[in-house]
Amino acid sequence: MREAINFLSNTIRRSWKTALLIAIVAVTTIAVSALVSLWLSRYHNLRFPSIGTIYTIGVEAYWDHDLTNRTTQIQWGTLYPDTKTNITIYLHSISNIPTILILEIENWTYANLAGANITEPPNRQSYMDLTWNYNNQTLNPDETIETTLTVTVTDNPTFLEYLIQNNITTFNFDITIRTEETP
Repeated sequence: MREAINFLSNTIRRSWKTALLIAIVAVTTIAVSALVSLWLSRYHNLRFPSIGTIYTIGVEAYWDHDLTNRTTQIQWGTLYPDTKTNITIYLHSISNIPTILILEIENWTYANLAGANITEPPNRQSYMDLTWNYNNQTLNPDETIETTLTVTVTDNPTFLEYLIQNNITTFNFDITIRTEETP
């Protein structure tokens, strides 16, 4: 046993530079991994809740096809960068003529942790957008259609830095769905 300890001791004395190099590489690897993890967590843990207020003209918006649960707000839940969130609603025509539907989005408002409104980022539309699957089909009087609204959030580094630098925690916007007479 004593010979094994002597052998190990002699090997370590002769290889102390190698052992030191291994220790330095291990500590550096751990430090760099920790720094990268912290940097990535700034982006991948970024999330913010949102609300969309729905205004309708010529139609009414409902959560159900039976038209028993009318809605004037959409709580999108917590959104994350590089995601799409879908919400399905039912639109019921209260017009007395055939129409098509128009979707308008306005008043994007971002708020920080203190609740103060923050100026909308430049090029907001390339960072966040609202779309729907409605394809301009005619909506007849008293007809109901199902449509899905989709909020898309980018993971663009400029947008993420905007969110972090301004301490953005929530956002909301207005959705107007209106009818227009068919051509």
